[in-house]
Amino acid sequence: MGILRKLLGRNKDKKAKGAYTANAYVYNGKDKAAAEYEYHIINEADYALMDELKAKYIAIDIETTGFSKFTDRIIELGAVKIENGTITDTFQTFINPLMHIPQEASKINHITDKMVAFAPVEKAALKKFLEFIGDAMNEGTILVAHNAYFDLEFIKRAMERCGYSGKVRVVDTLYIARRYVKGVENHKQTTVAEHFGISITNAHRAADDARVCGQMLAHMIPLLEDVLKKQEKKDEKRQITEEEYETCAVLLSLLAKYGADMKNIKLYKNSGSYIDVCYHNASIVRFKYMKKGSCIILPSNTETPPALVTEPCTKTEGGELYKRLFYKNPLSLTYLANHIGREYESAKHRVVHNIYEQNDDKMQKYIKEMSPADIEKYIASAKSKEIV
Repeated sequence: MGILRKLLGRNKDKKAKGAYTANAYVYNGKDKAAAEYEYHIINEADYALMDELKAKYIAIDIETTGFSKFTDRIIELGAVKIENGTITDTFQTFINPLMHIPQEASKINHITDKMVAFAPVEKAALKKFLEFIGDAMNEGTILVAHNAYFDLEFIKRAMERCGYSGKVRVVDTLYIARRYVKGVENHKQTTVAEHFGISITNAHRAADDARVCGQMLAHMIPLLEDVLKKQEKKDEKRQITEEEYETCAVLLSLLAKYGADMKNIKLYKNSGSYIDVCYHNASIVRFKYMKKGSCIILPSNTETPPALVTEPCTKTEGGELYKRLFYKNPLSLTYLANHIGREYESAKHRVVHNIYEQNDDKMQKYIKEMSPADIEKYIASAKSKEIV
C-alpha cells in the first residue's frame, strides 16, 4: 500500500522527506548504505505525465510480516499492467520470508506460514517481479501504489539485499486521494475504491489490492487533468501584460540610472495580480493594474504630485502605513527616482538567499527579467501613449 504531493504540493507525510528537482517534487529512496536502487515518487503532474499514465502504468502492492522495513519481510507481491485504462496482465507471487509470520500479520492479510512454505525465496520472487515490470526498473513505465512509501521502502531493501539495481518512478494514489477526492470519511484504499464504485474481492491481498489501486488511478486521472486546466488559467492571469511591462520598464530605467545591480533585478507577478520589482527576492516597489486604474503602492508619507490621485491601501496592501498612487502613464512615475533608490538600498538588506532554489520552478515560472533592449522598447511604447 502507499505517496502525488501537489500536482500536487508539499507532502505532509512526516515519513517522507522530499528533495526538489525540476518540474517535480521527488522523494529519493537512495540511502548511504546501499545506493543501487532508487525510487522517485512523482508529486507534480503535467500533461505529458497524464498522457503517459493514460497509455500505460503498472500498479503494485505488497503484503508483509509486519510494519518494520528493517526487520520484517515481504510475503506477497502483486502487480497489474493497465494500458489505455484496461488491465492487460496480472502478476502474483508468495515469498518465503524464511521467518515466522506473526499472528497479527496473518489476521490482516490471511497469509500463513503454511501458504508460503514452498514459495520462492526473496531473490527468486523478485526476479519474476522484475521480469513482469520490465522497463519500469529503468525509469520507463510508471509504477503506482497506495501509500507508496511503505511499499517502495520494503521493495528497496529487498532489492538491495538481493543485489538488484535500478531506478523507478512512482505515482501515489494516497496523496492524490487526500488532495482531490472529497466527501469520503478517510482515504484508505477500500474507502476510496468504494467512492469510485470499484469492487473489492480480496482486500489485503497483493494482487487484488494492486488491481484496485490501478483502477482508482484511472478514476483519478480526469481529476488531475481538471486541476491542470485550472492551473493553466491561473498561470495565464499571472503573465505580465504589455501595459504592465511599460511600467516595469520605467521603474527599471530609474534603477539603472541609480546604479543598481541590474542582473539581479527581477519581476514577479503574484496571484493577486500585483507586480513586484525585486532585488533578488526582496521587493523594491509594487504596482497593480486594476479596473479603476493603475496604481503604485507607496509609504503613506511619500510626497506625491497634487495632480495624481491617491487613496489609502487595503489591509492586505499594508493598511494605513501605505497608499495607492494612481497614474495614467508610467512616465509620470519618473519623479520617484529618489524613492526607488532608497527602496533599492533597503531591499539589499532584506534578501533571503536561495528562496528561488527552495521554491524551484513553482515560483521560477512567475519570475521575469528585462534586458536593456526590452526596457528601451517598452519606454518607447509608453512615450507613444503619453498624454500631452
